Amino acid sequence: MPLGYAALLGYGSSTLTTVTIGTASSPAPAFEALQPSTAQPTGLPTLSLSLRPVFVPGSSASVLWGRMDFMAAFKVLFDESAQQFTLIW
Repeated sequence: MPLGYAALLGYGSSTLTTVTIGTASSPAPAFEALQPSTAQPTGLPTLSLSLRPVFVPGSSASVLWGRMDFMAAFKVLFDESAQQFTLIW
């Protein structure tokens, strides 16, 4: 997610480590949280997810959660022909 979100989530220079991520064009520097964040999806009050965000300098992309965090808590099914996806917890 964009680096500007780090402070909003309570992260600073002492709680981030430098990593290299793969992008469509080339490897790029980023900052991974040393401690996870906890999230509770709307509509699932008994579920808490432990997410370890990665922040990208200069990025203006939308916030994306992926295979190593959000999707690790669910079975995710994509049905392209029906244009839908299903989360199974």
